[in-house]
Amino acid sequence: MTPTARQQLLRQVQSTMKTVNDRLVDWVRGVLKDARIQGLVVTSEFPPSGSTQPHLTVLPFRMGPEQGRTSNASPASLITVPGNRRPPSTGRPEPWGMFGALIGESLHLLWPARPGHGPGGPPAPRAYLDALPEPMRSWYDGRADWSVKMPDGRPVGLLPSLWWIPGIDLTVHYLVSGSGPAAGAMGPGSDPTSALLGGLGAVATAGHHEAGFDLEMPVPGAGKDLIEYCNVIRDTLDTIDPGHHGAARAAELARMLDEAREVLFPRDRSVHVVRIGLDMVDLPNSELFSLMQAAQRPIRAASSLRLQVRLGDDLRFGPSATVVAHMPRWRFHFSGDPEKPVWIPVGGE
Repeated sequence: MTPTARQQLLRQVQSTMKTVNDRLVDWVRGVLKDARIQGLVVTSEFPPSGSTQPHLTVLPFRMGPEQGRTSNASPASLITVPGNRRPPSTGRPEPWGMFGALIGESLHLLWPARPGHGPGGPPAPRAYLDALPEPMRSWYDGRADWSVKMPDGRPVGLLPSLWWIPGIDLTVHYLVSGSGPAAGAMGPGSDPTSALLGGLGAVATAGHHEAGFDLEMPVPGAGKDLIEYCNVIRDTLDTIDPGHHGAARAAELARMLDEAREVLFPRDRSVHVVRIGLDMVDLPNSELFSLMQAAQRPIRAASSLRLQVRLGDDLRFGPSATVVAHMPRWRFHFSGDPEKPVWIPVGGE
């Protein structure tokens, strides 16, 4: 991972955790509103001493790996071609897996086939730019990282590589604690304890039935190159001659890519939707007392929420690195300046 990619990923993790925390606090407020419980102030930090309003404080106190999880799923290639029988990856979101399959099948139609295969055969690892259809040819032309010159001086384009890098599954424990003035402090007959217990009961019931919420999160590694490549694949599919054996399928792929772009690239940025799991867990008395002692404030009523959060999912998109290794009849020979390899024919031809 490059320093820039690392910075982008870690900044995204920080932003995600803030969003998750804010979303949970808003969720608790929404539960109280739907239950018509008034007078409770929901905050993400303990209220100042001497507050005359009852509060529900939603405060994280522990975070760690998901229970029983010793390792996460391995990176998975998203681009597949028809006939590929590899088992699906458990760490790959289904929408992105379908997107990779669409790109793979589109390249199956648009990209020259491997030597020895007829039209519609598996894509070659490289293709001469003058053999590519427009506008794909123009996209490759002039991109030094996506094309190389062969010994005959003609440039070739490289197939794309798209990998899903799974993140880490974490469990975050939240304390939902009630605090407030003594009974009658807010007026004759007032009893903040009843409001606090009603609020905690509503939160527990809603958490049991809803079991979480969905969160849309950006994918740091999916930059403008991926969006541009998707667009150029889509536009090139429109250029297939109606008499081509794959014309009908090309039209269908173009339609499905349009749908995928709306889901994965809204507002010209890459996203995926993550389910944030939510449930109630028991908070032992010893742990509750330890939290009260650490916070140095009394807690009148409390419960504990547990969130399951996925952090650090990422993509790697770029030119495939397999092209040079399979060049027939030619090989590299690094002599002198390593930045200027010398091409020599295999067998001295």
